[in-house]
Amino acid sequence: MPIKKINPQQTQSISEKKLFSLIKKYSNQHSTFVKFLEQQFDWQYFQGETHFSTSLESFKNIIIEGDCYIDGDYIDFFNVHLIVIGNLTTNNLVSDSMVYVTGNLTVNGALTILNNSLFKVEGKTKVHTIIQNKSQVDIKNLTSNLQLIDGVGDRDIILRSLHEDLVFYDNGLFNEFPIDEEKFHLNITPDYHEVRRHLITRKLNFFRDTIADEKFPSDLIKAISNKTKSDEIIEMAQDAHTENLVKIILASRRDLPIKAQGILFNSNINKVTQSLARNPHIQETILLKLARLSKVEAQFVARNASCPLSVIQELINHDDAKFRWVLTLYKHLDHQSIEKLAMDQDLEIRISLFSQYSGYHFSDSVIESNLKINNSNLKIALVERNCNLTFQQYQTLLADSDENVLIETIENINNPSMFLAHKKTSSEEREIALYEFVTTTKNKALKIKTLSFLPRKYHVEFVQKMSADDIVEFNKQLASNSSEKEVILSFLSTNKAIYFKHLASNFTLPKQVQKFLLLQLPSLKKINQGYYSDEEIEDSLQLVSNLVNNPQINKTTRTKLIKFCAGLNSTYRFNDIIYDLFDLSENEINLLLQSKDEYLARTLISELPKKIYAPESAIKLMSFKEVKDQTEFEVIKSFSGEVFWHKLAKAQSTELKKIAAVNQNTSLENLLELKKDKDLEQVNWAFLNPKYPKQLLKNEEITFIAQLNNPNYSFKLLTKILNDKNRKLHQPVEERIRTLLWLHDRRLKANSIINSNELK
Repeated sequence: MPIKKINPQQTQSISEKKLFSLIKKYSNQHSTFVKFLEQQFDWQYFQGETHFSTSLESFKNIIIEGDCYIDGDYIDFFNVHLIVIGNLTTNNLVSDSMVYVTGNLTVNGALTILNNSLFKVEGKTKVHTIIQNKSQVDIKNLTSNLQLIDGVGDRDIILRSLHEDLVFYDNGLFNEFPIDEEKFHLNITPDYHEVRRHLITRKLNFFRDTIADEKFPSDLIKAISNKTKSDEIIEMAQDAHTENLVKIILASRRDLPIKAQGILFNSNINKVTQSLARNPHIQETILLKLARLSKVEAQFVARNASCPLSVIQELINHDDAKFRWVLTLYKHLDHQSIEKLAMDQDLEIRISLFSQYSGYHFSDSVIESNLKINNSNLKIALVERNCNLTFQQYQTLLADSDENVLIETIENINNPSMFLAHKKTSSEEREIALYEFVTTTKNKALKIKTLSFLPRKYHVEFVQKMSADDIVEFNKQLASNSSEKEVILSFLSTNKAIYFKHLASNFTLPKQVQKFLLLQLPSLKKINQGYYSDEEIEDSLQLVSNLVNNPQINKTTRTKLIKFCAGLNSTYRFNDIIYDLFDLSENEINLLLQSKDEYLARTLISELPKKIYAPESAIKLMSFKEVKDQTEFEVIKSFSGEVFWHKLAKAQSTELKKIAAVNQNTSLENLLELKKDKDLEQVNWAFLNPKYPKQLLKNEEITFIAQLNNPNYSFKLLTKILNDKNRKLHQPVEERIRTLLWLHDRRLKANSIINSNELK
């Protein structure tokens, strides 16, 4: 009987006994994939011939001991691996993780390999089309009709035969037309995530029914080129034989002639009209017509930076709720429009508005009116990050029967970023509201969690009535949440070691306690020798993970933690943390690059463009999947010192210039030149550079949240920005500033509540 699509919640992982049996069985003959088995333990195991009647997409690693047949497609999901000890047959195969086939591989459609840690076939490989970026690929016997390997092969034929939705979707290109002519090239292979969406969600094939005309590539260049004249644009828009993709690109041009706007609007091609609706340079009358076409076009117009007032006024008074709803996606509504939508007769509109304008200071009449409606989703959307609730409103919400409403309300009261902006309640009132809830609720889990947020004076009367298991759970919550000196100190005895990993995530964690927790880590040598159980190692790595991710962590402590991880033979549990570590020092980067586990080093290398302190030697270890980028980088790598960074800043490649824009080694002169670039993403990266002048930084508009990662945004500067009534901050930016200020307050408290003598 065919096996249906895997559901990880309904299947069980391979037993430890069976896993070690496979490792022993294949260690001599297939040592390469055995290494992956040794590094990861969450494998799904199938024995014998296995037949999947649908596309195979799993959140777990899979090992099949026998031939495998997939009627649909095989698609990797992030860091998920597939091992087939036998033959593998599938329709299409898209992979950016690890695939290992000991027998033959047959792919009826396209085999797409992107940035894989390993793709190996020991037998014969037969595919219709292979598209491969720079990856670790080991295919010795390949038969294919079409090939595009590292940008070399049947490029034009593949370009014209691929479905048009897949042609241009690659890093930074999604909805980013028009691309500058000098940045445009035809060596772009489909982006992994778009291929995955295309295959699974839309159930389409890789290929068109008919191959596009031979002039298609030249038409693409012409549609994008800033040298194309107005009459040529109009002619292409009128031509019935012009490919839809070309018309989509034309519809996005900043210099699209008014006549061409009308022609493309009348084309009745959905994707063309949607492209017009996204274009901020389309005339108002066309945008108004687009907003009337359908909900989809109206949604794009509402999100358009040039959305005219006439569109807003028409949509907000529209009889069809679907058209009023799209306005909730517009981030620049005036107060009157926001309040009107917040009282709309359609509750879905209210829910969407509250979600999009989370944290907005709604009027008391809006809050009161919506709290009276018996709809949990509405209340949850309204309460999330709303800092304008009164004490009585908190009491009403905490008496609600819906657990999700209660959770959201408790989170609201204790949300770090809101402590600095609770306009209508004091800390004493919020404490009373939580105490009343703990006293009256019958929800044991929420009672325990809420109690952990309250001061120690409230604990005794409740703890006395708890079971042993409940006390353990309460202590876990308390270790994570309490900011009281006595409570934090109470967890430092060795008989409370089970709470150390929870204490490590506490936002009020003094330096001395950080050092104490660091000393609790086991011996590196013993871990690597397998001295500890999996459970003991898991607890230790969770402690490391919580400490590293704690924004209050001392830099010296963090460096020691990174040194610890760099010394582990296997660190797969630590790899994901690297993505979140923004301000790694040069020393920390070098430690990670010298890791015993090469995969950890490779993970870091892929993230180096985002590291502001990455040294020249580390940057030179990088490689780029685009041939043009890599070719230019190979030349730049031959230089060193100031010349190396100058060449990066002056590169043709956007990817190379981004590295220069963010890195402290770039000269101020080059940085200011990069700041003027017309590529907005590159400009944003320049704002992260610690060399960017403070005098300029404090006057710059904060266009994206990550900008606040610049270490020059001091406590005083953030306070000034938040209190500046003349500066308009987007809600997410304002909330992030509040969070940073709250964390600063926690840090001051942490440094004052304890001294080294109390740890002895």
